This record gives sequence, structure tokens and C-alpha cells, in this order.
Amino acid sequence: MYVIYTSGSTGKPKGVTLTHANVLRMFATIREQMHFSAGDVVTQSHSFAFDFSVWEMWGALLHGGRLVIVPPEVSRSPEDLLDLLVTQRVTVLCQIPSAFRSLAAMADEGGRPDRPAEPAGHRLRRREAGGHRSAAVGRQDGGWTGPR
Repeated sequence: MYVIYTSGSTGKPKGVTLTHANVLRMFATIREQMHFSAGDVVTQSHSFAFDFSVWEMWGALLHGGRLVIVPPEVSRSPEDLLDLLVTQRVTVLCQIPSAFRSLAAMADEGGRPDRPAEPAGHRLRRREAGGHRSAAVGRQDGGWTGPR
């Protein structure tokens, strides 16, 4: 058992106790949509107490992938986050659309002047926003794809 915090339909935060069977059931349901694999490197950006963190954490670990815990100060800096995505070779990013737009713009501009935005062959396979696939993303035709 574990506890997550959610506001649900009431708008008031509350702790909810769940079993690990709930996690297994969720991933069995979304397996065909998500295609997680042992080759995935997934970001953990959300608080461990937030319900979406369950998706981030277990999406990587249940499938033999690697979980990269994003420090709060890095998540607030598009420059530092882009560096982390590139150096850790992240394939699945969980981020809100507005933050992703800043990140994608920076990548399209070539990243930091002292560092390339992407090593050869790196591709961000998927971006998630609140558990809903927003778009396939990655460097294609010279730019990051995805909603702008």
C-alpha cells in the first residue's frame, strides 16, 4: 500500500491509500498505448506524493527502464533541463505543455552556445502531459516536433 495526494473532484487535497495491484492494473490497461521498454529513460519530475508520479516512476521501473529523478531547480530551468535530457538520453518526458514549449524552442535554437542541443542519434520518443500523450516528439527534419 502507498498514499498519494489528490484533490479529485472536490478541489481539496486529501491522501488516498492505494495498493500495488492498482499500479499493475493501470499499466496492464495502458500497455498497448505506451509501449514502455527496457530501453526507456523516463523523467521523474513530479512530487512523489502527487498521483502522476506513480505513472512516471513505475512506467520506467516495471518495464526495466531507467528513472531519472529531476531535481526541482533543474525542472525550473529550460537550459538545465535540456542539458539533463541530452546527457541522460531521456526517451520519455513528463511535462506540462507550457514548460515543454519553452524547452522545444530552446532545442530548436540549438541549445546553449557551449553545448549542442542533442548528441547524435538522441531522440525524445514521447512526451506526456498529465497522462495524456500530447504528440510524438523528437528531433525530426532539424527541429523538435510537438505542439507549439
